[in-house]
Amino acid sequence: MASDSFNPSSTENPPLSTGTFERTSRGFNITELIQDFLDRERNSSLYKTNLEARIAHECASLQVERQVRSRVEQQLAEMQWAQSQLESTLRHSYEDNDYLQQELALEKKKSQDLESRLATAVSLHETLQKYNLEGKPVQEKSVHEFQLLLQSQTQQEIIKKLQVVNQAHEATINTLQITLKNALGAIPCCCYSDSGDSMVGTPASEERLCPQNLLKDEFLSLSPRIKQSDTWYEE
Repeated sequence: MASDSFNPSSTENPPLSTGTFERTSRGFNITELIQDFLDRERNSSLYKTNLEARIAHECASLQVERQVRSRVEQQLAEMQWAQSQLESTLRHSYEDNDYLQQELALEKKKSQDLESRLATAVSLHETLQKYNLEGKPVQEKSVHEFQLLLQSQTQQEIIKKLQVVNQAHEATINTLQITLKNALGAIPCCCYSDSGDSMVGTPASEERLCPQNLLKDEFLSLSPRIKQSDTWYEE
């Protein structure tokens, strides 16, 4: 029978199958994968360490920048306060400058007025000197200025006379007050009746001693001086 015949090929090694090669290549790939994983893990650890160091450095730099920013903000606040003070001072300086400008304008106006008056007075003085020394006739304008000068001198004389009259009036009033006090203190009031409505008849000597008559005599004695001092009104 064919099945019972000897087959020499049956005693040889069996051929390798495809599964055997696959198991061998699979084991090699796992080793490489493990090595690659370990390498990746080591690189990742190094990268993590470097990244943490970099983050720490950035945090330190950020802290320094915050401190610098805080100092800069403080300096900025101080500068803003100083600027506000300078603006306030500048505003007050402008106000003072405006006030001083106004005062200066007023003083200049007064100075110009005084200079104009001085120039007029000097011109009038020179004209009068020329008129008095050379005997030359003055012009119409000079005559007008001369009249103004005469009026000014007249007013000054009137003021002096008024002062003298005022002093005379004050002296008269003081004298009358002293006389009234002396008269009322020395002589009893006997010139009036008890009712005070009518005069009571008194002798001539007592009538002269009456305070009212004493004041009348004193006023009559002073009236010539007052009349004499008032004569400028009539002139």
